[in-house]
Amino acid sequence: MRGLKVLVCDDNQTARDILKEALEAFSFNVTLTDSGKHAIELIEKEKEHPFELVLMDWKMPSMDGLETSKIISEKSSSNAPTIIMVTAFGREEIAEKAREIGIKGFLTKPVSYSSLFDTIMEVFGKETRTKHAASGKGMKYLAEIELIRGARILLTEDNEINQQVGTELLEGAGFVVEIANHGKEAVDMVKNSGVPPAYDIVLMDLQMPVMDGYTATRTIREFKEYDDLPIVAMTADAMTGIREKCFDAGMQDFVTKPIDPDEVFGALVKWIKPGERVMVAERSEKAPVKEEIELPVFINIDVDDALRRLGGNKGCFLT
Repeated sequence: MRGLKVLVCDDNQTARDILKEALEAFSFNVTLTDSGKHAIELIEKEKEHPFELVLMDWKMPSMDGLETSKIISEKSSSNAPTIIMVTAFGREEIAEKAREIGIKGFLTKPVSYSSLFDTIMEVFGKETRTKHAASGKGMKYLAEIELIRGARILLTEDNEINQQVGTELLEGAGFVVEIANHGKEAVDMVKNSGVPPAYDIVLMDLQMPVMDGYTATRTIREFKEYDDLPIVAMTADAMTGIREKCFDAGMQDFVTKPIDPDEVFGALVKWIKPGERVMVAERSEKAPVKEEIELPVFINIDVDDALRRLGGNKGCFLT
């Protein structure tokens, strides 16, 4: 798949830049365009060296993604590129029309690296990197998680919903979680925890009131006794340059929001040192009734993906 020729069609420059960064990280050859009309022209122009994949935004002015995709399929006939529709809205609204046109897959904004990679692999018939179990609790790292269960995590996040989602997911996997509501609070909690710090890792949001994640990390790094404390950025802002800013501030890693369990657990097993700790019972063991909750049918919500991000916790989903 290296060198795959990809066309990204989206009228939003930020969305184009984010997708370009992710695709180039996969070693793909990426071209950008901001309109359906220009996408059609580029595909016509590159017939001798055709695009193999098109990431097509649905909502665009003048010509939307469905209309553009239909024209591309008709004009390209036997040599049509594989098209994945990218939308911030519910896929059910366009699913039937999309299937008729021949669109192979869907991605919902904001797009994470893992969901983008897996969707591309699936539409090309490749084995996906991530196999999500029904429980969605990071089964990819099950053996490694067992070696670090009981680790203490400082979750630095100002949004109450994100605090709840993160806590439910992490405690459900056997970790001990404490919350800092902003960067200044995180700095104080680390300093007050002693030397060495009581925390095995800090998950640090970037944009927060009082003190942002960059400043908080730089402040923690001023204390040499905390040099070995892993700090991992958590942010919905995946624009070019953010990752480098995180590293410059003293963070070791970077995960995107909305939370993807495999991505977060992957960072935890990478940076937390295995060792004997007091084990914590998983929430599912304490409250198995959550698995019996019947969920209503939603038109514009991907329930399966939401539950995966919540570690299969239906009670948390409804809350």
